[in-house]
Amino acid sequence: MPNVKFRATLGMRTSDVVKSYLGLLCLGMSDYDAIENFRRDKPFQQLLTLQKVPSTATLRQRLEKLAANDLQARTATWSTTLLSLVECAATIKMRVTRQSS
Repeated sequence: MPNVKFRATLGMRTSDVVKSYLGLLCLGMSDYDAIENFRRDKPFQQLLTLQKVPSTATLRQRLEKLAANDLQARTATWSTTLLSLVECAATIKMRVTRQSS
């Protein structure tokens, strides 16, 4: 994640909440209840570097709270940063490929 720090609330890091939901979305699941299938799934937790996987209630409440606190603007910033990192990696790969040809 970019240089943005979010504090943990009641032992659950905000980044764990956001990454858990993004993990669900990447798997084609947008329903908060789907997180329950991953609460004891170690690969899900390890791949997303989560300290904890939130419950359905925690996921819903924290995402609603984030949405009320301008999550859309933060997400736009994160997306821009992520795209610039991907673009940079793609540019480097293209240069390496051209040099080896």
